[in-house]
Amino acid sequence: MSDSQQQGTGQSPLDLLLDAHGQAQATSSKVGEASRLANVARRSLDELVTLGDQVQPDDVIREAAKMIGEGFDSVQLASLLADMPATGGAALAAWVDQHDQALAQQEQQVEASRRLATHREGVAALHVIVGHAVHGVAGGATAGKPAAVGALPENALAPSTGVGTAATRPTLTPATPTLGNA
Repeated sequence: MSDSQQQGTGQSPLDLLLDAHGQAQATSSKVGEASRLANVARRSLDELVTLGDQVQPDDVIREAAKMIGEGFDSVQLASLLADMPATGGAALAAWVDQHDQALAQQEQQVEASRRLATHREGVAALHVIVGHAVHGVAGGATAGKPAAVGALPENALAPSTGVGTAATRPTLTPATPTLGNA
């Protein structure tokens, strides 16, 4: 087994980084969908809360239908509506307020998850970028995998045998990327 492969997996470290990035993207996508559905639920509940004591079961059912149209699971919504008061007025308004408060808590959890997933996706992306750079410098181009753009040649850091003394020869060091205006 080569040095560039993990023991037992047969994958190179770069492949493992790409897999981790793919997993982070998938998690971020799922959390993004949860955030989208929470926004849909927020719009619907805001409509119902605005009605106050004037809210009627038909209003709730209408908003639930919109939510199903936006991708909510109809079975979950049906089970949620099962404990809805049969008549409008103060009891139904209190039921709506209770679900509004529960949604507010869920929104906070989804937002925290979204931030964490976005952070992890960014870190994984940076790991892939660094992995490509290291692979390009250390391993050079391999079959099917070109060296990283801007990678130094394999002997770039070797001592120079050019004309002049050590004091007059330029020293080759890898460029340090900087942020900002270049």
